[in-house]
Amino acid sequence: MEITKVNPPMFEVDNQTINEYELRTLQLEISKGLKPSDTKVTCLTSGESAIIHSDGRLSNPIKGYNLSVDIMCEMWFGREG
Repeated sequence: MEITKVNPPMFEVDNQTINEYELRTLQLEISKGLKPSDTKVTCLTSGESAIIHSDGRLSNPIKGYNLSVDIMCEMWFGREG
């Protein structure tokens, strides 16, 4: 069986390269007040940037951020998220 290779998106926050799971964890920590809000995140693949607000939400969509969600939606519902 040949496994499809996926190039997962990587992000930059505070001069650190992180993956999607680390970004989602950071969003949770910011929403809990454990990390500073209004933190800039940049997708290294697309170059798009957003700000993480105090509630953990991104100020705008970033391409690649929902890759895992899109894969799961296609598997569960037969369509992309």
